[in-house]
Amino acid sequence: CITNGKLILKDQIIENNLYIKENKIVEISDRKPVDEEIIDAKGNYVSPGFIEMHSHGRGGHDCMEATKESLKVICDETLKTGVTSYLPTTMTMSIEDTAKAIENIYQHKDDLDSLRILGVHMEGPFFSKAKCGAQPEEYDTHSAEGGDQQSEGGDSGPERRALWAERDNHQEKHGHHHSQSQSKIYPPM
Repeated sequence: CITNGKLILKDQIIENNLYIKENKIVEISDRKPVDEEIIDAKGNYVSPGFIEMHSHGRGGHDCMEATKESLKVICDETLKTGVTSYLPTTMTMSIEDTAKAIENIYQHKDDLDSLRILGVHMEGPFFSKAKCGAQPEEYDTHSAEGGDQQSEGGDSGPERRALWAERDNHQEKHGHHHSQSQSKIYPPM
């Protein structure tokens, strides 16, 4: 039971006790704890875990290192910030390096004893050369369709992609409503 906290709810902040059983919230009330372990929030805010949808790394590591050890450090350091669910984000690099990073994430996502990995945010290489910003142009040589074939292996493909709509007539091919696209392609945030 978390006591003495300001609980952040959907539409208000309340001061009540928060009861947790098997990692699930089971009760919010002013009932006094009986046999429950007590965590004193000391007047601090208590919120649901945050979802990180775009982060390349943390703790001196990035997702492109493609090792279990680097992914563990990234996840553990991210968890310390209040994030409990995460989409590790690749960088615009070669298809081979990107595939290794994605494979590493899916291979180890359930055995890190850390935050929950929801999937992968694949950044590039599907940007407009005219508006690629910091993205290296030398890796922007594949069409979105080619990337789907190379990187999406059934259940282990990216869950989110960054893509510019003006790239290779993307609007004509995929329409303007990216958030409802069957191909899981979304505009960058």
